[in-house]
Amino acid sequence: MAVKIKQSAEKEFELKNYAGIATVKILALNPNAEELSKIFPNKDNSEKKENPIYFKTIEKDDKKIEQVRLDFYYQTVKEDNNDIEITSKITLFLNKEYRYNKDKTKIEVINNYGETTWIEPEALKSNEFPDNLSWFSKDGVRPAYIGEPQLINLLKCLFNIPNKQSVDDKSEAECYLEKTVNLFKGNYKEITSLLKEFPNNKFKVMIGSKITEKGTFLDTYNRNFIKYQIAKYDKFYKTIQDEQSSGAYKDTIFGWHKLAEINVENNIFSKENKSINALFEGNTSTQPTQTISFNDMDNDDLPF
Repeated sequence: MAVKIKQSAEKEFELKNYAGIATVKILALNPNAEELSKIFPNKDNSEKKENPIYFKTIEKDDKKIEQVRLDFYYQTVKEDNNDIEITSKITLFLNKEYRYNKDKTKIEVINNYGETTWIEPEALKSNEFPDNLSWFSKDGVRPAYIGEPQLINLLKCLFNIPNKQSVDDKSEAECYLEKTVNLFKGNYKEITSLLKEFPNNKFKVMIGSKITEKGTFLDTYNRNFIKYQIAKYDKFYKTIQDEQSSGAYKDTIFGWHKLAEINVENNIFSKENKSINALFEGNTSTQPTQTISFNDMDNDDLPF
């Protein structure tokens, strides 16, 4: 299904629907109005646009919490995506609060390698972890802001950071922000400086078509990402299935194949389907690994 849309200048363009795993490059993080006009040059830019607002204060349990929206604008890589070129964004939300379990007996923590786990606050405070967490490194361990694990996962995939179990030198697996708190102040330099240094880095995202009463829109899965050279997606697929079973992304059609145009009305693909192995055959390209040290939390910041 494709819909023709008219703009004010009487230009027509065709809105197509897509789904599948896409290889993408990041163009910008939280761009201002001028930068957005360069990302979308075909949009009507005759009127001066105001800069997007990426910050707000939300109320939760009678508390006011700072929240920053992180819009990573991307473009699909045509040669890796059936000659499909899409410009869209991945949106993450970062809350200046920590994540507890339902009865608040455990807190989610993250370390310098982007690993996360749940632990009792007293164990975190004493730095004495139970034996069943021997796999989890205490290097740089700290409470994770809500949304931080997803952000670090994106950075690990984008900059091809290995898991610590796969390298002899653990420092090669580090991926953390020096000052995560700066994101709430509109300072993204730790991330944007790397985007400028490695503009051609690629990674994979899941793109779908979200069906709403107002029409069908592109929807990019924002809770997990895939490194460019990875071609096995079992765990990724299960994550999406589990979330859709619990009600998330319930109106979005995803496709377990390389990015392709789809027919939303019949929920079928407009192009001939091939097997997953055939679609990804030969996609063994790699990109250089960067070691990134992006730890912003002193002991005084711990929630005790």
